[in-house]
Amino acid sequence: MKNHFLQRFAYALTLVLIMNVSVKAQQFQTVIDGWNAYVHLPGEYNPNDQKKYPLIVFLPGIGETGTTASKLLVNGPSKFIAEGHNMEFMVNGVLEKPIVISIQPSQNWTSPWQLNPKIDSILRRWKVDTERINLTGLSMGGQAWMNYVSTGYSSLTNRAASLVIMSAPQPDNGLNSMAPFSTNGGRFWGFEGTTDYRQIDMIHNIMNNARAGASRYTEYVGGHCCWNTRYNPDYNENGESIYTWMLKQRRPGTVGTPFADAGQDTITAVVLPSIGLRGQAEDPNGFPIDIQWTKIGGPVNGQITNSGSLETTVSSLELGTYQFELRVTNSIGVIVTDTVTVVNGMLLPVKLTDFSGYLKPGGIEVRWTTEAEINSELFNVQRSYDGVNFTQIGEVAAAGNSTVVTHYNFFDAQAREGDNFYRLEMVDNDGSSRLSFVIHVRYQPNVTTPSTTVKFVSRSLRSNRFDAVINSTVDQTVRMFIVDVNGRIFLQRDLQLRAGDNRVNSQINGTRGMYYIKLAGRNASISTGIIHE
Repeated sequence: MKNHFLQRFAYALTLVLIMNVSVKAQQFQTVIDGWNAYVHLPGEYNPNDQKKYPLIVFLPGIGETGTTASKLLVNGPSKFIAEGHNMEFMVNGVLEKPIVISIQPSQNWTSPWQLNPKIDSILRRWKVDTERINLTGLSMGGQAWMNYVSTGYSSLTNRAASLVIMSAPQPDNGLNSMAPFSTNGGRFWGFEGTTDYRQIDMIHNIMNNARAGASRYTEYVGGHCCWNTRYNPDYNENGESIYTWMLKQRRPGTVGTPFADAGQDTITAVVLPSIGLRGQAEDPNGFPIDIQWTKIGGPVNGQITNSGSLETTVSSLELGTYQFELRVTNSIGVIVTDTVTVVNGMLLPVKLTDFSGYLKPGGIEVRWTTEAEINSELFNVQRSYDGVNFTQIGEVAAAGNSTVVTHYNFFDAQAREGDNFYRLEMVDNDGSSRLSFVIHVRYQPNVTTPSTTVKFVSRSLRSNRFDAVINSTVDQTVRMFIVDVNGRIFLQRDLQLRAGDNRVNSQINGTRGMYYIKLAGRNASISTGIIHE
């Protein structure tokens, strides 16, 4: 009886405290499953009615973990609520009033299995629209949420409608582990600084490849800092704040069929005798599943070692294009399939090296270089203002067949002030095409690119040795990254470049295949692909 009385008293006291907090900044401190938290409820919130509200949950970085709750007011949405913002936003003609909660991990590097009970507790205590759960975090907190949705368990992957991630390390399961979140309806907006490369641009591309339009990307000028610029509700990018963007997202209904992902298509520059297949599969209803790999196209050779395992090897390969199907069948007979293509030892129509953009009077000039071309017809230049939706703005005739270095350029006189993204569609004579990586240029009228750029004069990656000549127009420091297609970093080092040509060489420990190189500095940013021969 005593415990029952105390519980009723505590509940009544909580309601009194909530109702007496200013409607302008209705935020209070509490504990959620053992962790400190700040909770903001809409001014109209009534625990006795049936209305439910969208939810935004924030996780801080390493500097704000522990047991001092006030650290949650240093960065993130709770800081601005404490300063008086009422967290009300006009979205598509509707005034949205989310529940906003900041939670403080008691220690660093929390796991998904520590976070999930916190979400469960929030849903039990407050009236949340479970189709509109949005997760956001900076640095360590951002990685924790990416780990949460990339475990491979649908109960976690399918819980959030969106993620807003700032300056976070890559998820523990690798960049490609984010694809199922995208495939199953989740949305992503990632931020990183020009001098704090976190591979968020690669996550952005992986997610959009899995489901078009699923991801948005912002590269800001700066380092591992400046998060409150974006968490400020008054901040907007092309008319959109992170809050209005999150409040537009809604988790689609769960599809009660098995999930199958045969992995990423690959192209090798040399003939490999064997390759690995790595699939993913799950049944959201918990039914047992059966796995079956089958070769459905390609040369006669190519033996699958274990066709009933998600991870297996194909041996005795030869030159050619192979297709493998992953077939997943659950115990009640529902079947789903997915296909992966392996182009083994095929030359690419165009070997693109440098691709970059420069500010010029009246617009932006994009330049690119090829080292070799086979039956190439033209380059379609495409531009985007959000990094997702691209339109063609021009075309440049290709060399056709070439074994020498060829330089191209295109001037965009219609560049918009602010963010501009560019990519190339490289079209072959037979009508086939492929897309280049995306470059980002921030346009300011009447400003030209300072002569502090860098470019590759030559580069090669053979037998785990990287050699390059990098030209810099001035003395400067840049950071160099070499990563594989899965986002694993194989090399990260600072380069002290002198004006003129600089010879660079390093050892990496990687397998043969496609890699990406990025040079990032205060006034320089170049991304390019390279094949490890």
